[in-house]
Amino acid sequence: MQASFEASADIVEVGVHFTIDGQFTVFHDRMLDRRTNGSGVTREHSMAELKTLGLGYGYRTEKPFLFGEGHRSDTITG
Repeated sequence: MQASFEASADIVEVGVHFTIDGQFTVFHDRMLDRRTNGSGVTREHSMAELKTLGLGYGYRTEKPFLFGEGHRSDTITG
């Protein structure tokens, strides 16, 4: 998200979803097929499973869309 604001974004949209093991994860879509190398619904997977997925699939790699397949999910703590 920081990179978005540094690129002059005014807002960043995120989706917060539960995992099957009761944790929160931030994914744009509830369906993993659209932006990851996984499949199915976010809530049907554990956090450990989601952390193994490659993120950023389906995005363009030229600016300002800097996402690529090498990104991984991380845990958010408060």
